[in-house]
Amino acid sequence: TPDLSDQNSDANVQVLAKALVYARTGQSSYRDEVINALRIITHNNTESGGRTLALGRELVAYVIAADLIDLGNADADLDAQFRNKLRALLTMDLSGLTLQSTHEVRPNNWGTHAGASRAAVALYLGDSSELARTAEVFHGWLGNRTAYSGFSYGDLSWQADSNNPVGINPRGAIKEGHNIDGALPEEMRRGGSFQWPPAATGYAWEGLQGALVQAELLHRAGYPVWEWEDRALLRAVEFLYRINWPAMGDDAWQLWLVNHAYGVSYPADPAAQPGKNMGWTSWTHSVVSPQTNQPPTVDAGGDQQIALPTAANLNGSASDDGLPNPPAVLTTTWSVQSGPAAVSFDDKHARQTTASFTVAGTYVLRLTADDGELSATDDMTVTVSEPAPN
Repeated sequence: TPDLSDQNSDANVQVLAKALVYARTGQSSYRDEVINALRIITHNNTESGGRTLALGRELVAYVIAADLIDLGNADADLDAQFRNKLRALLTMDLSGLTLQSTHEVRPNNWGTHAGASRAAVALYLGDSSELARTAEVFHGWLGNRTAYSGFSYGDLSWQADSNNPVGINPRGAIKEGHNIDGALPEEMRRGGSFQWPPAATGYAWEGLQGALVQAELLHRAGYPVWEWEDRALLRAVEFLYRINWPAMGDDAWQLWLVNHAYGVSYPADPAAQPGKNMGWTSWTHSVVSPQTNQPPTVDAGGDQQIALPTAANLNGSASDDGLPNPPAVLTTTWSVQSGPAAVSFDDKHARQTTASFTVAGTYVLRLTADDGELSATDDMTVTVSEPAPN
């Protein structure tokens, strides 16, 4: 039975499944079952006594189901009543919070689930200002504090910058020598304050359930969400796989959506069970979208100081997204940008090589990475001094 107060109810994703089958087959019996469920949501006040976590998790699937069956044509009277209900649910006080305020204050799974339902309601109602506000808040959560920064954070130890906390750590974030690029600080802290290796918690994937649905809804409305903040959502998934926390159980459906959005190939289960707010993505998102080629990432390494005749050991690195394919080949080249004399590279195309000098002075060396279509560079400085006196 549909119940917006039960945060663990799977009636929402079961109703969504019926709506998807109706959209694919046109069998009216499935549409009728969806209509019956929407009638309960509209008239039975099932949200009463619940919290906004439950409302955020549950509501989005019902709204999408209503759209899939074209409720306005199937039952115009119910559709009008359903729309009024949705409008009321945006600002309804549930244990001191509303769907809107939860999205704007809670930078964790409560907020991401609320944002997904808020986006769905805004789209269904055709409320462009509500949708724009939803996008603004979500952009802030992804890391753009100029867009929005009104969240209330807890333990800041997982933040890359505790003075400027965000929902997903920025690209290149390092803490105590560990790569925390893409970590969800507000969820990682649920396992405890920063430590390495991290203490186990399932909340990171839970937070992404709401975030990914929110992203797909905003993307379909024309917002380039998947690219925001250096592909923050992809980096979040990369972080979890980097620390060997794969998506399992009711989180597994997310990989189909991530693969579809980014053209990547995480191991997605064809029988993935639905999650708290969404599911059946092995059916709806099994075709991967074409990926947009991104420039390589390149690092020439740190600056060095040496004395003649010692050679400099260069420790460059580069990575790429594998596009374009073909050729799916990343080439690297060392070159001299400035210096008093020529430099001899042992292998100018090797990322890790040696550079030899004959004249003292300051040299700027550049490592260029090229994927055949786009390139990127990074410079480092070698300061060469005269030989030490005997």
